[in-house]
Amino acid sequence: MVPIAGVLASITMYALTPHGPGVSPDGVAYIELAGHLLNGEGYVIDRDQSFTARRERTPCTHFPPGYPIALALSSICCNSDVPAAARVLGALLFGANLILFATAIYWGTAHNRAATGLAILFYLTSRPLFTTHSKVMSESLFLTFSLLALLLLTRHIRHPGRYAVVAAALLVGVAATTRAVGITLGPPIIGVLLLQSGRSLRNRIRETLLFTSCALLPIGCWVLRNTMYAQSAAQVRRLGWHPVSLPEFEDLVKTMYKFWSPVSLPLRGQGLLIVIAGVVVLAAAVLLYRRNSKPGVTQSPSFTLGSLGIFFFCTYLATVLFSISFLDGSTSLDTRIMLPPLLLMTIGVVSMAWSISRSLPRKGIWPSCLALALLCIGLSARPAARNVRDIYKDGQGYTSTVWQGSELISYLQSVDGDREIYTNGPDALRLWTGRISTLLPGRQDGSTKQPLPEYENQMDQMAAACRSGDALIVYFNNITWRWYLPSVDDLVEMNALPAARTFADGFVWSQDRASKVVDAD
Repeated sequence: MVPIAGVLASITMYALTPHGPGVSPDGVAYIELAGHLLNGEGYVIDRDQSFTARRERTPCTHFPPGYPIALALSSICCNSDVPAAARVLGALLFGANLILFATAIYWGTAHNRAATGLAILFYLTSRPLFTTHSKVMSESLFLTFSLLALLLLTRHIRHPGRYAVVAAALLVGVAATTRAVGITLGPPIIGVLLLQSGRSLRNRIRETLLFTSCALLPIGCWVLRNTMYAQSAAQVRRLGWHPVSLPEFEDLVKTMYKFWSPVSLPLRGQGLLIVIAGVVVLAAAVLLYRRNSKPGVTQSPSFTLGSLGIFFFCTYLATVLFSISFLDGSTSLDTRIMLPPLLLMTIGVVSMAWSISRSLPRKGIWPSCLALALLCIGLSARPAARNVRDIYKDGQGYTSTVWQGSELISYLQSVDGDREIYTNGPDALRLWTGRISTLLPGRQDGSTKQPLPEYENQMDQMAAACRSGDALIVYFNNITWRWYLPSVDDLVEMNALPAARTFADGFVWSQDRASKVVDAD
């Protein structure tokens, strides 16, 4: 049943994305990185122009190479361009991850078919899962490596063998070179290896060292490459102090609640339910640990998967919160960022619920859990169907019908190539026209959220270049997430700019060169 569901899911995903995969700003970078690899240019990235630096091609250290390499290999196998290959890869990963997720639930519930069937339905009716796999995003491949690693480790706990440890370790290392946050898989797995019962301390330490050394191999290769070619082990970010604020915690609560429940509740109600659920899960984890840590007792798959799911969620969330507070304050706790820990947490909670229900005298607990899950899945079906319909009809991101019919893009394709373009969407412009442009001056640093003192001077420089006829200023209305850039109202209110030309999807400020010559005469 599970393999058939996976194959059908892949076919369905491919059929429902006729406009191609959705492309975000990161997706543009992934496509370009894969293109450079296919052209034999190496793992390099073209940095956008700015007021302080011209466009240049440099070794990429910001985006880990796992997903772009997979895109390049898919392009070779499909004999197609990278976007078309990304559509195929996303469909395959959607089916593969369904199989892995359902298999984990199957193991975690002692081969309970009802739970496995509901797991398949939950996966197929999850808007975040469908949306993520239908876009050019590294999260889908990261999920594949993570789920495989957890299944291999679970098998090792039940049937010890070094090959499973080595394979799981390499998968964790590759996951970390797909998304840097993949390093958070390490601590939960190491903890499970060290705390497993029925094994001598010597064997546990030996397996832990074996896992750690193998997991560090792919990561070490990535770090060594960066040090050799980019003189930096990773992209350097400035340390700052921008602690997680209340709105960000509210976003976290909304993301967690909406992932599991389709029932609309006030924010306080959502938070209260999550707190209650968290307390219950922690209490269940302690109870199961006491039962499974007795000498001579081999840990069950339910306990192993439950422990890994919960510990991974905690380490992942702690790492993301640390990054927001000290490294990148622009990180959003949305479904894209939180999808991997939420999916693995689902496996952990279901596995623990099964194990707890088996140990209690009342036999109606597990059927009640299944009934509640079925109710939530049923309520999620209609919103999920609407989401799929919208993706099928309009596409997503920079490849949606909105961008395909963009008046602004059509106009810019006819603009002289020697005129500089300042815009809030250099990535969109590059994807659709191949034109190199400069990002608008930033009011604030996108990572630290600190004001930029050079903002006013850069705005004056941009306005002067526009008045001289050497540059255009382009503003896309559909790009709303770059909060650190000037708004369209800020640009309209600048008296130093020529009159704006209005399009259905944005504005252009430009000075006609011919008019400029006449005025000068």
